[in-house]
Amino acid sequence: MKLPPVADHTGLTQNTKEEEITMDNALSNVFGTKPTNAIYLPDAPYAVRFNCQAGQLAISETEFLGTNAEISVVKVSRHFGSLGRTRNVAWMQLFYVPAPSCKTLPANTVCVSYIKTRSLSALQQTVIRLVGEGVNPAEGIFGVGFQRHSNGDRNYASVKFDWRERKGKPELDQLEQIKAFVESGPQLIDLDGTRELMCVDGLPSLLVQQMVDTAKLEPNLTPHEVLQLLQAPQLPSA
Repeated sequence: MKLPPVADHTGLTQNTKEEEITMDNALSNVFGTKPTNAIYLPDAPYAVRFNCQAGQLAISETEFLGTNAEISVVKVSRHFGSLGRTRNVAWMQLFYVPAPSCKTLPANTVCVSYIKTRSLSALQQTVIRLVGEGVNPAEGIFGVGFQRHSNGDRNYASVKFDWRERKGKPELDQLEQIKAFVESGPQLIDLDGTRELMCVDGLPSLLVQQMVDTAKLEPNLTPHEVLQLLQAPQLPSA
């Protein structure tokens, strides 16, 4: 004789609990799930804009996240081209994970942002100084903030990058998670942000600057067309 399911103190039978677990597992396949104690890489990285006009981090023209954040950079890449309203300049693409202290970005989730001109120079100077001191910047935490500048009637902000060593168990544990994530060889790609950008990793800095200068004279050319124009054999003048 088969006995009926027995309910526990919650009023749920074992069969009911198993059905709920199965349902949870089925629903987790809709958008995926975030791994426990590991870095989460969504299908598309969480896009964060360093809005230098407003001097804030933002996820849209109207949704702002504050004026600062602490992050761990997991990949940098150089690009050339157009993004938003800015046309034909050199960019640096940053993939990063919010530090445990950061509460405005999704925890342990891969984010992506782009910097240019003065902001790009600020990061490069910080990295050069640290590497010159024998420090690996990727093992520490960058503080991202904004500083204001005035140029005649024009006021604007640029991104500033501070750096510090990790401290405390949560930050040290995250470093191990980041190492495991990077060693797994993840594909860090931002298809939306790079629609009009060309990766120029491996190209000489002088050539990238020539691309910027040429694009000012030929604004209708795509980044690849600009590069092809510069690399085309020059015919001797008559």
